[in-house]
Amino acid sequence: MRRTAAVLLVVAAVAYSAWLIELVLPDRLSLTQAYVSEYSAVGQPYRGLFRTTDMIAAVCLLVAALLIARTVRRSWLVVVGLVILGVSVMADANFTLDCAFSVSAECRAVKEAGVVSWKDHMHVVTSVMSNVGMVVALLGAGLLARRKRWAWIGVGVVVATGGSIAVLDPLGPGYFTGGILRVQLVAVGVALVVGAWWLVRGGGASQPEG
Repeated sequence: MRRTAAVLLVVAAVAYSAWLIELVLPDRLSLTQAYVSEYSAVGQPYRGLFRTTDMIAAVCLLVAALLIARTVRRSWLVVVGLVILGVSVMADANFTLDCAFSVSAECRAVKEAGVVSWKDHMHVVTSVMSNVGMVVALLGAGLLARRKRWAWIGVGVVVATGGSIAVLDPLGPGYFTGGILRVQLVAVGVALVVGAWWLVRGGGASQPEG
């Protein structure tokens, strides 16, 4: 089960990092100004692709959390974090933005006026919750692996990037919020792969299966 959980974490990391595909897309959004979630916005040409990869990542995270809970002792904090992250990513895939505001002045005007759908509002909520899930999972991983320093570095990256986006987003485009978000996504992808490696190496005391 541990190896299966590890494989699922790697698949989740790959799917969660699917935004890297934008490097070869003909209609790429700005790497520094656009949020990755804008690819899934209503009317965007690659909407289906990015919603699908988010769903794959979410399912892998949730199943991995279940397997970790069954096979690794004292893993409840990691499990809670992965569940929060998984549910948030799944919600992000379904509660998409109304439009890509980084490339549309009309969309920015609608956003500034607050005249957006409930799904658009929910997307903001679930994005915040995904940050909460990341922090909880990183803290739990640090306690399990007894690598608190690295866990705090990861938490610092998530909090710093998430906080920066929260402060800069209301100011509008031109403040590199897209680039800041991508730094966070890279950090999370690396953390998931490291967690998978730790599981394969047998880190943590296993619970008896069955």
